[in-house]
Amino acid sequence: MSKAEETGRKHVKRPKLWIVAGGKGGSGKSVVSTGLACALSSMDKSVILVDADLGGANLHTFLDLPRSGLTLEDFLSKSDMNITKIIKPGPIKGLKVILGADGMGNGRDFSSHTAEKLLATLHRFDADHVLCDLGAGSSPFQLTLFNNADLPVLVINPEPTSVENAYTFLKLSVLERIRSHFGLEDIAQMLRETQAPKQNLVHSLTSKYHEDGKNADGTISGNPIGIVVNRVSKEASLKLAWGFASVATEHLGIPTGYAGFVEEDPSIALLASRKFVFSSRKGATIALECIRQIAKRGSGGEFKPVPTRTPKTGLDEKLPLFNDEITVDDKILHIQTEDLGPRERAVLSLVYSRGRIVFKKRLGYEELAAKAMGRAGQQERVEWFHKAMVAGVLRNRIDGGEAA
Repeated sequence: MSKAEETGRKHVKRPKLWIVAGGKGGSGKSVVSTGLACALSSMDKSVILVDADLGGANLHTFLDLPRSGLTLEDFLSKSDMNITKIIKPGPIKGLKVILGADGMGNGRDFSSHTAEKLLATLHRFDADHVLCDLGAGSSPFQLTLFNNADLPVLVINPEPTSVENAYTFLKLSVLERIRSHFGLEDIAQMLRETQAPKQNLVHSLTSKYHEDGKNADGTISGNPIGIVVNRVSKEASLKLAWGFASVATEHLGIPTGYAGFVEEDPSIALLASRKFVFSSRKGATIALECIRQIAKRGSGGEFKPVPTRTPKTGLDEKLPLFNDEITVDDKILHIQTEDLGPRERAVLSLVYSRGRIVFKKRLGYEELAAKAMGRAGQQERVEWFHKAMVAGVLRNRIDGGEAA
């Protein structure tokens, strides 16, 4: 960009940057990304939609655009390419698109430095909003983009794997943010040091590295992450988002906000299969109307944090304890599950036969919270673990644990 161009852009307002992630594939993030771009365009906003899925790009399908010509990979791979060469007109007024292409391995070939280059370019766009649809995975490229969003959006659905994958992605994004802030090199080492933090992840690690004298004057910051719950009713989405936010706040120490929900809508699959454009001209569907509401919330600035309960940590409080007696192969078994309290930060389930412990399984608070997502209270989580143990013993199938 020439000096004249830079001078002419001094007073141009920077676009609002949305980054949409979903952990692994199948959460519905591409539908949400495309719907958000079209919804914002229908609100008379100028929008650029970027397919940053560098191994499974598919936004062209939802927009009925041919996948031909230069793509985002070409720009990222060539240091001298002008970004304007890969911007294509979208199918509706106010929308422009940067397409991705298959074959680049989900961003593993690109570093956080490449992501920073892309971010600098996106911030210079003359548009009201820029939306990036991230691919599945958690490479440094993807995490850097997500951590630098004005409006980071995390799409989950009620499937347990979707919730666990999203939580893992969120945890890795926090670790990457801390690694970058303190100038560290190894996330793996950080993970080994934080298997059972005594406080939330951000507080534990920032305290440690401040004490080590690394960038002690800095702070870890980030915009509230907007949780979008896909393929649910409003009531179910509020419960799941509230539970997810509680866990993220308690164990990761980051703010999360409720962006909205997308109701289960069979017509979405029909739209995608027929390559219908996601626009108001094609008529409203239940899901797309939900996405328009999310766009309205986000266009106002940032997502408001979800209110969460402050977890009790008093050492003298009454801790959850559950007991059951069951019969398996004519043997009477007693199963006891208890919360070991804030000192241990773990729950323990014991299986007794004739007064002797024959099996035990222990889960740390963080792992329990991730598995029992949607259950915000500690007692509810311990009860869920106890019922899962009972069911596992009855089926003679329990993952993890050890025979005594």
